[in-house]
Amino acid sequence: MRMLSICLISYNRCERLRKTLLGLLSEFSGICDIYVLNNGSTDGTRAMLEAEFQGIEGLYVTHANDNMGVARGRERLWRVARGSFILSLDDDIEISRQVLDNMQTCAELNSSCGVVSPDILDSETGKCINRNPEKWGVQLPTFYEACFLIKKDVITAVGYFDRNLRVAGEGMDYALRMDACGFEVCRVFGVEVVHFDRERSADEQLSRRIDWGWCFAYLFFKNLNAYKAFFYTGRNCLAHIRAVFRRRIKWKWALQIALVSARGAVSGYRVRRKNRRKPASKFSSTL
Repeated sequence: MRMLSICLISYNRCERLRKTLLGLLSEFSGICDIYVLNNGSTDGTRAMLEAEFQGIEGLYVTHANDNMGVARGRERLWRVARGSFILSLDDDIEISRQVLDNMQTCAELNSSCGVVSPDILDSETGKCINRNPEKWGVQLPTFYEACFLIKKDVITAVGYFDRNLRVAGEGMDYALRMDACGFEVCRVFGVEVVHFDRERSADEQLSRRIDWGWCFAYLFFKNLNAYKAFFYTGRNCLAHIRAVFRRRIKWKWALQIALVSARGAVSGYRVRRKNRRKPASKFSSTL
């Protein structure tokens, strides 16, 4: 591989991480460096990594004391990665050498390409989970953060992910920032990776919905004018509240989602005011 680094973060997915690392080492050992961040896991991940993956040439493992969130976690790895291209992965992605080579070729042939995104298939259904270019009912540049290739030069020009987006929305925010710098998201249709174990427990789902509420409200108010930010934040909040009631969960969860979304909106608006950011033009034709 041409000056490539693979960067992978993991949190409490010990068995899945083991399978993913074995697959990556089988495909890429001796070809490119692999950087792994154990993002504060409490399920025995550290012990597993130290027992089974210590001392492997080209594999670099870092342990965080606490969960840093996905944005800061990726930043920590990207800062030390030596490749001119970085393949960023979640711990539940299966990718082949041919697929990665195709993604890299796409990036090299297009000078304006900032991020390359493959088709990401659900392991259970076989369906592509990121083929529809519309998100939140709008056309905009975005990519699914579970697997993407990014140029190191783009990181130098655009910066790192917004650290406030700990669990969601960081790809959409970064795509908008890339667009402002003259870069675009490139899709390689027909080039496929597999996403495993997407289902979470009921408790995890509830906790993540609260986090998603904050992150997307922050994202919208950071990047959109007030009218559109209220519209998309309200729709996102209602979608999560409906999901909570379908599970027959107590109303306090729904109230918490609404309150957290409001806090995210305030934080996002303050960032836009502080940085004097103009509303994203990619949303301009949607309402």
